[in-house]
Amino acid sequence: GESLDVLTRSMAGLDHKFVIILNKVDQLDSSVDFARAYGTLGWALSKVIPRKDIPQIYTMYNAGVEQENGVRQHKLPLEAFRQKREEVVQEVLRARTRHWDNVITATEDTLRQLEMVCTVSMAVRMRVRRQRNDVWFWSSSLLGIPSLVAGKFIYEKWPGNRWLHGGCLGAFGLLALGVTSFICEYMRQFEKFQVSDLDSYFEEAYSWFFIHVDAEDLRNRWATVRPRVSSILKAASASVSRLPEISSWEIQRIDECLEKDVWYLRLLAKLLRGLEANSRPGGDT
Repeated sequence: GESLDVLTRSMAGLDHKFVIILNKVDQLDSSVDFARAYGTLGWALSKVIPRKDIPQIYTMYNAGVEQENGVRQHKLPLEAFRQKREEVVQEVLRARTRHWDNVITATEDTLRQLEMVCTVSMAVRMRVRRQRNDVWFWSSSLLGIPSLVAGKFIYEKWPGNRWLHGGCLGAFGLLALGVTSFICEYMRQFEKFQVSDLDSYFEEAYSWFFIHVDAEDLRNRWATVRPRVSSILKAASASVSRLPEISSWEIQRIDECLEKDVWYLRLLAKLLRGLEANSRPGGDT
């Protein structure tokens, strides 16, 4: 419905900033109804949240609201649901202290996406550049060497025939123009095919992770990054091979930042949370 559409589009990538609540559980008659409602919500969330596991769902009800026909009698654990409501209230009150954690999480996610964009884009660039160099080398060899041999033979056989020499040069120029046009069109089609086959570059670049570890998070990140990589490659003015090169050491710097700097920032955020907790009324200081 509309709520799922907002969750999918408007709040994409901001799932760490909200909590999911299954409210009014006191209106359910039995544990079977509760399981059915909880399962339906989990199934709906699995369609819009790209995770292997669904996020935590707070099951609660509005304590203190009287029913029209008195208190409903059922076997559901209302006390546990009441505690969940208190947890939701505490999560809302912790919004300020979670601010830096959210900023660090967003920064980390951006860096991981940037690393993936650079890795896949440079893999496509190298493949197109290598193919272009190979095509031009072999076409120049196959066309140039026989042309030089034929030109030398014609010049030695008919040294004074200028019309023949001019005609041969004109024919060679037309042939070279045709071959050049064919190669340019071939490379355009080759680049389009590589851009449409980005998934294979992603699988190849991160094959180690798929073999040795659970890389489901990489696939979820790739689903977000893939349109951006495709847009970058398609926006290349002349050719993908002419994109600015990103060296491997620059990509490694991003990995180092993720391993060291982000970890250090999380320690600072933890320290700030402790200082704020101590500065509140009732704290140690």
